[in-house]
Amino acid sequence: MTQNDYASSNLLGRKIDEWVIKGTINIPSSLVARGVTDYALFYTVCDVDGNEYVMKVLDVYKCYSHPLLANQRRLIILEEAIRDFQYEAALAEHCKNAKLSRLVTFVSSGEVELKEFPQPLVCYIVYEKSNGSVLDVLDFSEKVTLAERLQTAAEKLRMLHNIATGVNQLHKVKVSHQDLSPSKILVVGKDFKLGDLSRALCLNPELGCPFSLDDFNGRDYTYAPPEVIFKCKLEKEEERIYQVDNYMIGSLLVFYLTGVSYNVLLNNHLPENMREMESSGMSFEDVKTYLEGAHAEALLELKDDLAIEEIRDGVVEIVQYLCEPDPEHRGHPKVIGEKSKVSHYDLVRTIAHLDLLSKKAELALLK
Repeated sequence: MTQNDYASSNLLGRKIDEWVIKGTINIPSSLVARGVTDYALFYTVCDVDGNEYVMKVLDVYKCYSHPLLANQRRLIILEEAIRDFQYEAALAEHCKNAKLSRLVTFVSSGEVELKEFPQPLVCYIVYEKSNGSVLDVLDFSEKVTLAERLQTAAEKLRMLHNIATGVNQLHKVKVSHQDLSPSKILVVGKDFKLGDLSRALCLNPELGCPFSLDDFNGRDYTYAPPEVIFKCKLEKEEERIYQVDNYMIGSLLVFYLTGVSYNVLLNNHLPENMREMESSGMSFEDVKTYLEGAHAEALLELKDDLAIEEIRDGVVEIVQYLCEPDPEHRGHPKVIGEKSKVSHYDLVRTIAHLDLLSKKAELALLK
């Protein structure tokens, strides 16, 4: 069968339940190549009042046409894709019911069959519409005035404040995003929200997370912490999965202000990059001393790269404790101490710290 035989690939101009399909949304080839979008298509849809939303649809054609690996079965691919899609819908609705303000809002989900197609299945999730990802608004140009740099830095720090708030909200309802990257941070009006919970891990048994809680579940390792690469697992589930998110926040902060992820800086100061070290058979314990040394050197490099004096030390401090290579010591200094009653992964102080830095950048504009 061809793509024309699949209902999910041919929705343009049709009405699915109360949704009118107005257009297709093209996903950048770089994300498709990394498998970031899984088996999904995206459409712009309208409700009866003409309000626009985004509809995510299970790409049934890709489930049937994707090359099989050794010992893979086509039916299993389809079953797992449907299972994961239903889990994302349930998780998104769960977050909406919990009133998580920094997540892209879930609107509805459903499943229909269009009988005129040989493959009639259409599974969909509708979300509020964004204006794109932060990749569309980030500016790394050095050919700007100091005032423009301060304005840009203040905006980027506000983005990170929104992201950290969203991650903290997820952790409060026992969810770890696992896949934080610039493409997953969406611009909604004047706000910045987390999107795409397709790889999220959930500790709430009522939602029936289909993924292993023992392993990293993200698609993109660019922002992933060292313990993921070296397959080091903390004993406590909450610490293990939430600290992955926290490292990614620190790495995003570095990316927003410099244009590279923190792992790039870290690899610059290692004998070999982390992937090569892991492939050579080195364990996390074997490389911990190297990682700590590289972390110290990377922070110095970061400090040299940050031209704005008003925020330089504060940014380096946040990156120091969020991107600490050893997850057992990762977190704000005041929650790491033995007397602290707050979990190491708690982000409340980090959120306040980011808010303070964004205000410092704004105040510097007035001088």
